[in-house]
Amino acid sequence: GFYDAETLPGQTPFRWTTAHAVDVFPITNRYLRLRYWVNPPDVERRPVGVRIWLQNRLVVDTSLRTVAPVTEYVRAPQGQPRLLLEARVSRTWKPSDYGRPDTRDIGMAFEEWTFVAEPPPGAAVVTDALQSPRSR
Repeated sequence: GFYDAETLPGQTPFRWTTAHAVDVFPITNRYLRLRYWVNPPDVERRPVGVRIWLQNRLVVDTSLRTVAPVTEYVRAPQGQPRLLLEARVSRTWKPSDYGRPDTRDIGMAFEEWTFVAEPPPGAAVVTDALQSPRSR
């Protein structure tokens, strides 16, 4: 799953995953803001496949080739009190293999779950993986 939350100075809390992670959390508004990224040092040479499901519906199926965060908005299911999120990555990495003290197997990171009434103008809104702006 998910590792404990971390916060970098001046940033929103986030959590790293292992190769496969599942979380269930309350729905507090109409759209979930998904902000995620990967961070292996060789990501430009060896992209990381990322798949994210919400309520067992695949909403993200992509390969990330950069450490830059991705932000997308997904409409939360109506009439449901909680949301099930599942995430998988094609590979993990260990910071300790690169001289850092962290021995965890790191997959991807998610910023703290945030819900909004409407996505901001011009934001990427995902309905499913095939229609994701990142799949085009």
